[in-house]
Amino acid sequence: MRIVIPSELEEEVRQTLNGMADYVEATSAPERTDRLWPACFEVFGTNPMSLAHGAVGPALFLHRIGRGLAASTIDWIERQPLSTAAYAPGYWIGLAGIGYGLSELGMTTKAEEAISLSYSSPLRRSEASMFHGEAGWGMSSLHFFERTQRQEYLDGAVGAAQWLVDTAIRDERGLTWAAGSGEESPLGFAFGASGVGLFLMLAGRAVGEDRFIESAMEAFEFDFAHRQDGPHGWTWPAYIGGETVLPYWGSGAAGIGGVALRMFAGLGDRRYLRIAETIAEATALIWTIQPGLVSGLTGIGEYMLDCFIATGKEEYLERCANIARTLLLYRIPRPEGFAYPDRWLARISNDVVAGAAGVGLFLRRMRQPTANPFIDLVGTVEMLPSSATVTS
Repeated sequence: MRIVIPSELEEEVRQTLNGMADYVEATSAPERTDRLWPACFEVFGTNPMSLAHGAVGPALFLHRIGRGLAASTIDWIERQPLSTAAYAPGYWIGLAGIGYGLSELGMTTKAEEAISLSYSSPLRRSEASMFHGEAGWGMSSLHFFERTQRQEYLDGAVGAAQWLVDTAIRDERGLTWAAGSGEESPLGFAFGASGVGLFLMLAGRAVGEDRFIESAMEAFEFDFAHRQDGPHGWTWPAYIGGETVLPYWGSGAAGIGGVALRMFAGLGDRRYLRIAETIAEATALIWTIQPGLVSGLTGIGEYMLDCFIATGKEEYLERCANIARTLLLYRIPRPEGFAYPDRWLARISNDVVAGAAGVGLFLRRMRQPTANPFIDLVGTVEMLPSSATVTS
């Protein structure tokens, strides 16, 4: 499937992707040990390999657009010492996400080293979230089970799902989980109940466990119940009681809408599709402060692309094209190619969360629609509506 976009935009996007790849390749620094590519400063407080800020994200970008990785890049990745002392276990920042990314790159031995180490991490089950916690870790385990059919990965995912069900906090609005910080109660895909619910739904479908699916539905309802009906429609703050509402993919409307689309695809209940389309109306933006994936315009573009793939409605394709036009305005011309700024627009970043890799993977996916590389880790749910047994 190839999206038909205006010819002048198609050519500019193609040239931009090539320029971005040129810049990423030219700014590799294999002589360094603290990071391989320029990234958000958080790379220095986490680790040099993570999916969010480390080497795995830009490597995935180069791989997905058809650029082979340089021998120096492969060697650098292979030489990185992985451990439970230096690396968290989770998906976006830790070993599970590194393992997933490396498996996509075909670096099977290093990938299995990463995911295997994550199983013994003392930080396992310290929180629930998709970004840092057990839900994201479980998604990676499901991915490795689909890739290898090894029972220990399915057992790990089921164990994660059971722990999440056992530790859930129930109230009249649904299910949620204690925040990792013990303070603010987050909402949304990355840190809130809906992201956990997505994993529980996938785990329930993988093993035919209704209790996981029922908990997934209740988790989604918790986040959904905290919506605010503003002048432009539904939106959400980053945490319960927050005053600032957000349209974004990590925290905010686009992420919750993306979960709703996958609940529709997985369970066949059109209510989730109606919710997703209503959310899409409130997030029909073409300008945000930041261009990035998790807290910027790229994540909204990913959501509109998901809506187009799920419904076939041309209006979502038009929104994707308009978002792409805006993202092109953030390009920073450099002698090596095109660079992109980080979350605070303060420095150049090649990472996934805020920088070029996240933007580039969206632009590539807009030209050649595929599963979302950061959400659809397993093939249990296909985004095309024909995959769903639809109920009213």
